[in-house]
Amino acid sequence: MSPDLQSRSYYLFDPSGVRPIRPTGLRATAQIEWSDSGEVRAVHAVGHVLASNPGAGPGGFVLVSSRSD
Repeated sequence: MSPDLQSRSYYLFDPSGVRPIRPTGLRATAQIEWSDSGEVRAVHAVGHVLASNPGAGPGGFVLVSSRSD
């Protein structure tokens, strides 16, 4: 991960609550929808945060902040 991404704060929201996590990596996929004329119609992005301490829950979502207060 880049130094900029490493310097941010990451919080996992899942059924057990909210807690800070330290990512070990990020995995993302982008899908681009093209029109018949070759213009970009839409871009869809899906990503996953890889962390060594995410918890044992069924999953959740991650809030990323450039502030650490």
